[in-house]
Amino acid sequence: MWFQIFVAIAEVILGLIGLVVCVTIPLAILVGIGALVYAIYGAVQVNGGKDFEYYWVGEWVRRSA
Repeated sequence: MWFQIFVAIAEVILGLIGLVVCVTIPLAILVGIGALVYAIYGAVQVNGGKDFEYYWVGEWVRRSA
């Protein structure tokens, strides 16, 4: 859940920048697609019995829990 919130914030920031610079709109779309692919990869890893931790937010969530 925290990773998706992080990606949503990044999408909003890129979207706001995209209103000014049209180049960032494709970048925002790629970030969304990349987040979806990464989430599916994590789901496959966990389904296979392996531990999975999101790259940027995994350790932060573990410390805050």
